[in-house]
Amino acid sequence: MVPEEIAEEISTIARQYQILSTLLDEEKYAQIISNSRFTPSEIEQSLREIDARLQEALPMAEYVDRYESGMDTALERIHSVLQELSSESDRVTTYQNALRTVKDLRTRSEELLEDDDGSAAVATIREAFEGALMIDTELTRIEADAELAHALGTFLTSHDFEAEEEIEEAVANGDTDDLLARITSVIGAEVDSTISTRVRRLLEEMDGSVASAVERSDMDQQAFLEEISRLYADGVIADLTVEFKT
Repeated sequence: MVPEEIAEEISTIARQYQILSTLLDEEKYAQIISNSRFTPSEIEQSLREIDARLQEALPMAEYVDRYESGMDTALERIHSVLQELSSESDRVTTYQNALRTVKDLRTRSEELLEDDDGSAAVATIREAFEGALMIDTELTRIEADAELAHALGTFLTSHDFEAEEEIEEAVANGDTDDLLARITSVIGAEVDSTISTRVRRLLEEMDGSVASAVERSDMDQQAFLEEISRLYADGVIADLTVEFKT
């Protein structure tokens, strides 16, 4: 039985957590950071202090049971997210292996509870619980990445962005880093193409005169010459003629 004083403190923390959850759901992140009444870190600290007091106040079996109850909530969400992710993903396999380890630790804590004074069981169930929370946190991040990748991909493909197939592949993988890398690559290629087109047009307008083309461009001479060299290496420029000053 949880002492009344501790139960009241737990109720207070539950209300604070609900307020933070509501702000999070409404995407009011600034209010979470600027909240002067309580912060996520303060709630965490309060929970750790209450946890230490509960260990002293409750029988070991009941204390371990409360950790298992908390694990059940985390495990339910973990299983739900893993089912939504691609079964072929290497990351999913990694988390499935970690999940098995966490469950093994939970089973081990129950065995230890029967064998000794309970201290080893408590240490083991804590390790299992924290492992479950770490998996849950990582999967939450992956889920958020997938949502962001989908949103970016939808926006880009609806605006005739190049490399639509590559973007759709990154979105399917739910990998935001890969998606951004592909977008950067496409943009870089488009920029390079734009520069090449501009240099070629200027040279055509100036009848092949590099000096005149450089004067008309917004590029410095070195950059212009480097682009000419690249165009020549790519076979775009068929020939180069040099005229010396007399």
